[in-house]
Amino acid sequence: MFLTKTSRLIVQNISDSKSFNRQAVFLDRDGVIIEDVNYLTNPNQIQILPSVVNALNDLQKRFYIVVVTNQSAVARGMLTENELNEINFILNNRLSEQGINLDAIYYCPHLIGGVKREFNCDCPCRKPKPGMFKTAEFDWGVNLNGSYMVGDSLRDITAANLVGLKSFFVGKSGDLIKDPKVSIVSNLGNAAKRIISELPH
Repeated sequence: MFLTKTSRLIVQNISDSKSFNRQAVFLDRDGVIIEDVNYLTNPNQIQILPSVVNALNDLQKRFYIVVVTNQSAVARGMLTENELNEINFILNNRLSEQGINLDAIYYCPHLIGGVKREFNCDCPCRKPKPGMFKTAEFDWGVNLNGSYMVGDSLRDITAANLVGLKSFFVGKSGDLIKDPKVSIVSNLGNAAKRIISELPH
């Protein structure tokens, strides 16, 4: 079951079987888990990318799986927050049907200059700021030391760097990132293999 806590996040209760002080793999949503359609506003646009289910199945055995996503379409007036939550619910359910249990989905609906006045602000959770990571750390006792971020934009990488996460950049534009600590991968499946390979055996 998802629990809505504030206007900027929606989370799923982490199972009692998972201990606090556990590392997480943080994931951007659009372009990493699902096809990036440039402002997804309709559940019919949800297309889970190849390799995602297998990757998450491997990762969830060892890490919290936490989605952190900017969703300025709300501030832009392209969809309501309730409609965004519906999309997240449907995505979660589709993954759950394939054995994947997301531990949390955090989103930031804010944007400076947004047409919706209540979302027109400089939010500390909007990547490249690290607010969503810090919230997950506070809410669930996530241990950011040894945690990872998989994203497809410089915003994702910048936010992750601010809290010391190891980062993977998904996509061909990764050559624009000059940080040697950032690994470039073609998809989440390849990132998962790299992450698991770094674990002690």
